[in-house]
Amino acid sequence: MAALLAIPACAESNSGTVSFAGGIGRNLAGPDMARYADALGHYPRADRSNWWRPSHSVDSFSRLDEVFPSAISAAPANAAPRITLAGVLLGLGETEEAVNHYRRLVVDLPRDPELLQSLGHALKTQGQHADAVEAYRQAAVLREGFGEPWWSLANLKTYRFTDAELSQMRVLESRERLQPADRYHLCFALGKGLEDRGEYAESFQYYLRGNALKKLENRYRPEPYANSARRQRELLDTAFFEARRGWGCESAEPIFVLGLPRAGSTLLEQILASHSQVEGTMELANIPRLVGMLSRGSRAGAPGYPDVLADLDAGQCRRFGEDYLRGTRDYRSGKPFFIDKMPNNF
Repeated sequence: MAALLAIPACAESNSGTVSFAGGIGRNLAGPDMARYADALGHYPRADRSNWWRPSHSVDSFSRLDEVFPSAISAAPANAAPRITLAGVLLGLGETEEAVNHYRRLVVDLPRDPELLQSLGHALKTQGQHADAVEAYRQAAVLREGFGEPWWSLANLKTYRFTDAELSQMRVLESRERLQPADRYHLCFALGKGLEDRGEYAESFQYYLRGNALKKLENRYRPEPYANSARRQRELLDTAFFEARRGWGCESAEPIFVLGLPRAGSTLLEQILASHSQVEGTMELANIPRLVGMLSRGSRAGAPGYPDVLADLDAGQCRRFGEDYLRGTRDYRSGKPFFIDKMPNNF
C-alpha cells in the first residue's frame, strides 16, 4: 500500500515570461528565454527571505547547466536569474556552490540587504556559523528596521544578544512606521533573546505581540482541513485499500515519516539517516504537489481530493509512483533508501 501512496508531482507546462517577487525581477522574453521559462515555470515564486524551495516539479533541475547560462548571458545586467540559480542550488543541497553564487552577488550588489540575508541562510546551512552571523548583522545595518535578520540571529538557537542589541531592537520595534513583517520578526527575536536570559514575563509579551501580528496575515482556516480529514476517514478504509492491493510502484526505496509538526518527526528522520544505507533528504514537496493538482480538478467540476482517488486506475497509480521516484532523484546520492518527511504528507 505504501506504493499507492507514493504519488509524485505532475509538472504543468508554462509558456510566456518569467517574473520574480521581491522587486528584484524583470519579465524576460526572447528566444533563449523560452527554455528558461520552461524550467523556471515550475518554480513561480523565488522567496528571497528564506532558503528557496521549488514549488513545482523538480524534473527540470537536471537542466540547470543548460538553462541558466543562456538566461544569464541573455540578460547579464539582470540579477534575477543568478539569484534564482543560487536559490535552486541551495534547495538541491549544493550548499557550497550556492554560497559561492551568493557571495559573488553580494559583491555586485553590496547594498542589497535581502541578498545578505539569503547569504546568511546559505552559510547557516553550510555550518559556517560565524560568517552567517556576520551576514545577518550586515543585512540589519543596511536596512534599519529590517526585522528578519534579527530573528535569523535568534533562530540560530545558540546566538545570545547583547544588552545593546536588545535595546536597539526595542527601539526599532517601538517605531510607529514599521512594516508588519519587520515588527513581528523583531518581536520574535526579542522574545527569544529575553527568554534566553530568563526574563520570561517580558519575553512572553513580545511573543504574544508577534503572534498576534503574524495571525493577521495568516490565511489558515481549519474548516477545509477538518472536512478533508473527515472525508479521508470515510473513503480510505480497509475495503478501499484491499480493492487496490498490488497497485502502484513496488519500490521499497522511500521511507515515509508521518507526523504533525513538533511531534518529533525530525529527530526520527535524523536517527534513520544515520544508517549508512538511508539517505536523509529534506521536506520533499512532491506528494503535496500532486494532491494540489488532483484538488484543482474540483474547480473544473470533477471530484476533488480525496474523492478523486476513487477514480484512479492501476496504471495511473503505478505511473504516479514511478514519477515520484524520478522527481526525488535530484535530492539523493544513490543510497538504497531515502526519507520523505514532509509534515503535510499525512
